[in-house]
Amino acid sequence: MHAIDVKTKTELQPAIRAISDLRRSDISFAGGKGANLGELVHAGVSVPLGFVVGAPTYAAFVEHTGLRERITERLAQVDVDDPAALESAAAEIRQLIDAEPVPVAIAEEIRSRYRELAGADLEGRPVAVRSSATAEDTESASFAGMNETLLNVRGEEAVVEAVRRCWSSLFGARTIFYRAKRGFGQADLDIAVIVQTQIAATRAGVMFTVDPATGASDRLVIEGSFGLGESVVSGAVSPDRYVVDKETLAIVAREIHPKVTAIEPHPEGGTMVHKLSPEEAVRPTLSDAEACALAELGKAIEAHYSTPQDTEWAIDGDGRIWMLQSRPVTAVGEDAEPEEHEGIVLLKGLGAAPGGAAGQVRILESIAEADKFVDGGILVTRMTAPDWVPL
Repeated sequence: MHAIDVKTKTELQPAIRAISDLRRSDISFAGGKGANLGELVHAGVSVPLGFVVGAPTYAAFVEHTGLRERITERLAQVDVDDPAALESAAAEIRQLIDAEPVPVAIAEEIRSRYRELAGADLEGRPVAVRSSATAEDTESASFAGMNETLLNVRGEEAVVEAVRRCWSSLFGARTIFYRAKRGFGQADLDIAVIVQTQIAATRAGVMFTVDPATGASDRLVIEGSFGLGESVVSGAVSPDRYVVDKETLAIVAREIHPKVTAIEPHPEGGTMVHKLSPEEAVRPTLSDAEACALAELGKAIEAHYSTPQDTEWAIDGDGRIWMLQSRPVTAVGEDAEPEEHEGIVLLKGLGAAPGGAAGQVRILESIAEADKFVDGGILVTRMTAPDWVPL
């Protein structure tokens, strides 16, 4: 990867801060995800060490290079309701960003902060590099899984390149579409990037401090699987599910699903998919004590924010619980009595979002078949993923 020396009309000094220096009010600098990680640290929660390459750094990059103006012009020509045109425009914009060298001052400060984080680890401490847009993880919109996350990144140059990939992911097709439908800006939106010590998770998943399916505020819902949490967040597995009573911390319901695979760190960087044995696949992700410990932590986080939270967690090989994210719950279902219908149940599956609907069913194997979908239809696929959002 190349870097360039620049004499700038805009301020190109990098804006980078430790996660521990941030609070929830720092969204304009660290994005929603980064600001909330800093808030969790201040709440006394275990959060992996790291730093945030602030949104002003990205802003300086796109303004100095003239990218902001070029991106604005390209987006003005796009009909976001035309999937092919949207994909084409998104790819062109990402290529523009990828073609611009990262300025020397910015690249060197990222390297320096990474070296500080890695300490004596001469091989390069593995880190997770995660996008944190200034409009995400708010009460009105989550942008969950839409911007880039790169796991088990090793070495200075790989970290600098990972930061650029996160910048570029601000203009993925699904992200552009979601912003347009939510009324957010496009080219004027900025993005921060989080660089954190990679937790070698043996179990990981998500936890809601209300039941997202029913809206019941006296329940917490924990979902988890083996390995890194990416398999749960991406929908690659059907995770185990634990429903915990908030007051008593009793487990009131549990579903143990065959998990089939786990995503694990690759020895040379990045991740790999590990196929679980039949015995491993059906083993519960959590013991009762671990589920209760997570629930207690969830209660404390909700009390700190004074509002229901959607969190991500990981448990390392020593059994320590780490919190990787917390954001407001943006949507819940209603706790209503199910209606009785005549007829035969033909198919069951996991809903991608709360609610019910009727329409023409389309069974699609991958996003490459998106042109077969019909307006008002019901999508059935192997796993839910943000790539389906434009449909």
